[in-house]
Amino acid sequence: MSEKEIDNLNTNADEITEKDSSSSKLFVKARDKYSDMKSSALCLFIISVAGLIIITLDYFDMFPMKLNPNNSWIFYFAMSSLFIIFFVVAIFTLKSAKKVKATISDEESLTDTIIAWSMDNLTAKYIDEKCTKLRTENVDETESFEELPEELKCFEREDVITNEIKNHFNIDDDAYIASILEEIYPEIFE
Repeated sequence: MSEKEIDNLNTNADEITEKDSSSSKLFVKARDKYSDMKSSALCLFIISVAGLIIITLDYFDMFPMKLNPNNSWIFYFAMSSLFIIFFVVAIFTLKSAKKVKATISDEESLTDTIIAWSMDNLTAKYIDEKCTKLRTENVDETESFEELPEELKCFEREDVITNEIKNHFNIDDDAYIASILEEIYPEIFE
């Protein structure tokens, strides 16, 4: 291998590493976020109510736990406080879940709109032509787009698609666009 080929491989590896580290933020759909918050709130609610019932039953000697009478007040205070905190957190989580639920239809509508627009306007030919044009405009690039391995073409295509979506819809959330890319890229190129 010549030094030029080794430098190209190192540059390509750096680009891949840079791309991987920049997209570490994951996008969670509002529907999934709502479901997670709702189930968390339900679990906290059940645990808090069950805990408070058990503590109350023990306090009235209906469910004896055989605590040291001299120190039982510490147990009752600590556990009651914990279960009350669980109950309060459950309430706040439910309130937050309701706010997230209100955004589900808007997010799904926007996602459907972006996907439909992408399928209508971003063809494989258009994207590859744009990649070729960008490579020829960049004087630092030594290889043409057609000479690149398929893996590197994929990264450049994703960049073009991302920029097109960002420019058309004014969206800055890279994680959201990446989640859409997972859906549309195979449809366009496979």
